[in-house]
Amino acid sequence: MKNIKLSVILVFSMMLLLTGCGNKDVSEKPVEVKAAKTQEVIQEKKVVAGTVMAAELLDLLEVDLVGVPSTKKGLPKRYEGVAEIGMPMKPDLEKIVSLDPDIFVSDATLKEAVDGLLGDKEMELVYMNNNSYEDLETTITSLGEKFNKEDKAKEVVDNMKEKEKEILKSIEGKESPRVMVIFGTTESFMLATNNSFVGSLVEKLGATNVTDELSKGAPTPYVPFSLEQAVALNPDIILRLTHMEVEASKAAFDQEFSKGLWQNMKTVKEDKVYDLDPEYFGVTANSRSSESLEKLAEILYK
Repeated sequence: MKNIKLSVILVFSMMLLLTGCGNKDVSEKPVEVKAAKTQEVIQEKKVVAGTVMAAELLDLLEVDLVGVPSTKKGLPKRYEGVAEIGMPMKPDLEKIVSLDPDIFVSDATLKEAVDGLLGDKEMELVYMNNNSYEDLETTITSLGEKFNKEDKAKEVVDNMKEKEKEILKSIEGKESPRVMVIFGTTESFMLATNNSFVGSLVEKLGATNVTDELSKGAPTPYVPFSLEQAVALNPDIILRLTHMEVEASKAAFDQEFSKGLWQNMKTVKEDKVYDLDPEYFGVTANSRSSESLEKLAEILYK
């Protein structure tokens, strides 16, 4: 059976493109800062969000913005009418400079690109690491400290923790399943480890991520695999995760799963294959992560 493996170059390229991929330099720091302008009162500074995630988290903390990313997704109502700076992976330098921001907030996975674009400008660059569910809580706390919104950040995190307790209590005593999380695009498939966002949710809910048997503890969010390996891992549940080109990626999943080896798997025969809603499940944590945890608990333990 043909292996579903990526070349080293393709894997590396995907890890740079996916917003959920890790960045070794910032893996232990939820927020990395490149200082620039004089230290004024933070609330008076002009702030630009470089990604949708940055805008969503800053909205939770009630931070006003002068610039937001261009996106087909909706942005928080607070930022209606705010100037757009272009796509997260390729922002408009001229537009950003025209806004004269003091702080630019982006994702750690885009650090190299943003540094190359804005590293020599008179602004502070703040990078968020949201690879996992736990990273998100720490990031919110760090952003609260950064923008003098500690009380609001604590309120947000406390609400997340309270919701988490309720969810975990609801699954107490239930048999934990063996889970396989497959990340798919129109061109390739990879398995998500516990270092990915969805993998961290699986772990948080007490289920077993079968990918751990392949990754052997490697600190990477995704690993390549072969169909034969997938069959041998024999999961109770398969979760299918897409990111870009959602409909086309789902079609690629359907085509792949029409192959005989997939069709002969007990998991597939018992219809325990679930497509995750990209609104709640992405390659990185998002502002709806508590809802993501709840929805995944319903899938794994229903």
